[in-house]
Amino acid sequence: MIDEEKLKTIAQHYGRDHQTLKAAEEFGEAATAASRLALARQTEASGGKYRCITALEDNLAEECADCLVMISQLRLLIPSFSAKVDRAMHEKIERQINRIEKEQQC
Repeated sequence: MIDEEKLKTIAQHYGRDHQTLKAAEEFGEAATAASRLALARQTEASGGKYRCITALEDNLAEECADCLVMISQLRLLIPSFSAKVDRAMHEKIERQINRIEKEQQC
């Protein structure tokens, strides 16, 4: 469970600009972790052995948690950010559902 008050304390202590840069750093680390896991799974799918899939999954989970913490802080620090993120998520989900429906018609 996320303690919103602690999250707010952290966000206010460091401030919007610092936490925006920190978010960029965390997003990059998550991208790297996702790439490493995807490559390991491709190696396994092509008949290779990769012994550390669980460790790579754990690392990706940690990095995604960092991203979610940063996103939660940005939601607190930037006026109207939450509404913009929610609207963008809704639009992206709808667009992807439309693409899937078109693919299934073929």
